[in-house]
Amino acid sequence: MAVELVPDAPWYFGEISREKANEILIDQPVGTFLIRDSTTKSGYVLAIKEANEVKRYLLTWAPQLKKFKFGDTLYSSLDELVRLHTSHSSSTRMRQPAQKATYAALYSFQAQVITSLSSLFLGRGRFVFSEGRFVDVHKTKAGVDSM
Repeated sequence: MAVELVPDAPWYFGEISREKANEILIDQPVGTFLIRDSTTKSGYVLAIKEANEVKRYLLTWAPQLKKFKFGDTLYSSLDELVRLHTSHSSSTRMRQPAQKATYAALYSFQAQVITSLSSLFLGRGRFVFSEGRFVDVHKTKAGVDSM
């Protein structure tokens, strides 16, 4: 899919499974949402916490129109879709994006130029960052222990 997407958007969670999206949203307030890559079809999935469940909606890219399709409506970008549905009353009830996990660093270190990320790796899924700092984890490899 030749689509420009800002991976740092607070609502974009990338390559997570349907189960992980449910886990993130199930205990959140109604209206909490996220957008993730679809694992079964071409496009993205909008997941929204509703009263007692998480609802999912497929967002497809119409290449001939260069627009995203959500239901019967077309949007020039995912950002436009999110902006319109969070600022106006709509049936999708999107209120706020889900919070991404952050992790506190275990150790402090002096700033230095590094040539390889492997020099920061401590094993067991741990990396060296400044103590008390927070790190956004955007992607992990399977089999790496969580902190």
